[in-house]
Amino acid sequence: MAKRLKSAIFIVSAALALLLMISCSSKTEKKISKDAIARAGDRELYPIDLEGLVPEGTNPEDSVEIVRQFTGNWLREELLLQQANDLLNDEEQSIEKEVAWYKRQLLLKKIEEKLKSEADTNYTQAELDSFFRANPSLFSLTEPVFKGRFLVLPVTAPRLNWTEKVIRSRNKREIEQLNDYCLRFARHTHLNDSAWFSAESVFKNGSESFKSKINNLAPGQLIKYIDSSTVYMVWVAGFRRIGETAPFDYAQWNTRKLLLLHKQNQHLYQTQEALYQKALKNKSIETINP
Repeated sequence: MAKRLKSAIFIVSAALALLLMISCSSKTEKKISKDAIARAGDRELYPIDLEGLVPEGTNPEDSVEIVRQFTGNWLREELLLQQANDLLNDEEQSIEKEVAWYKRQLLLKKIEEKLKSEADTNYTQAELDSFFRANPSLFSLTEPVFKGRFLVLPVTAPRLNWTEKVIRSRNKREIEQLNDYCLRFARHTHLNDSAWFSAESVFKNGSESFKSKINNLAPGQLIKYIDSSTVYMVWVAGFRRIGETAPFDYAQWNTRKLLLLHKQNQHLYQTQEALYQKALKNKSIETINP
């Protein structure tokens, strides 16, 4: 890779040197240094500036093109900087304060990220439960959620009365029979009543007329809706509306994520406060004219 880079640099620098020789009609005009690849005014580009530019395994032709493009971009940027020196006044060119501010913010971000990465992010189920109960506002639903069963059947399906009875059953054998029935006749089924799901994902196969009826579902409720060709049946084991606190089972993943973030922020705050208190004790900081 180093040989390819040197070869690419040699080819590009030779071409640039030739162009500079042709363009330099005055003997007093500054000549490009022996080891430089390119020059723009008093600034020169050297091979060391291109270290790591060409990826390992790049073929010679591509290596030359990468160096050529980099060199061309460098020359254009240097010309813009020269324009800045010529056209911007001293106040406009004074960027020390901005650079210092950006450096300060960058260093703060880096040390904060480092300290957060060192936080102990282990947790127990009890901690997870406690965090969820203590922060209900963090788990307010932005969509309704549903737990229960939902069937979409053609009006010609047999044993609809039996289906209406069994959909709310807790008997394992009857649920197995319902599943077999749905495999044969149902257009859509949702039989998992042990977990919470987005109501939209469960009822997406319902008609618009049916969907308008699901906003007021209540636990234990059975809804049967029939249109010209379809029967919709819903048995509600649980339902939460927008704005209500999400069920813990539904919010567990988000709870874990927020708890870990909380632990990281706590570690950062505690470290920062410990540094502050130590500095006060050592009198290495003080407030002047508060």
